[in-house]
Amino acid sequence: MSVREAIEADLPRLLELMGDFHRASTQRSMPLNLAKIEGMLRECIANPMAGAWVWAPEGAGVQGFYLGRVNDWWFTDELIAFDIAVFIDEAHRGSGAAGQLFETFKAWAKAQGARNVFPGISTGVGLERAARFYEAHGMTKVGYVFHGRLA
Repeated sequence: MSVREAIEADLPRLLELMGDFHRASTQRSMPLNLAKIEGMLRECIANPMAGAWVWAPEGAGVQGFYLGRVNDWWFTDELIAFDIAVFIDEAHRGSGAAGQLFETFKAWAKAQGARNVFPGISTGVGLERAARFYEAHGMTKVGYVFHGRLA
């Protein structure tokens, strides 16, 4: 397996991949704040209820990441798990990296006490492929995410 927990030494590469993620998404019209992203990455690395994992195949360095959290939801004290961001470098899509990362995230979330997981797709990229991926990993589609520009 090429998945491991992210460490601070991964931050430069993670910031680079976050830039790629941003440019490919529907959020590309919003300015990118790398300092804010770095703070969020550091939070995911340090906070026991957040997590950051990287996919780094032998000899290739970090080529993907999965960021997630476990938290109680607004109407219950029960813990749920949700993703913050997931990205695999374009050259490595279809390699199984996303599946390895997602299964690692689910196992971690369960160990943190989460009983439900809510991954989402809000980038507007590869929606049907991503939906098939999550369904293949035991998830059920329960809704939609919408986007609208106000200004």
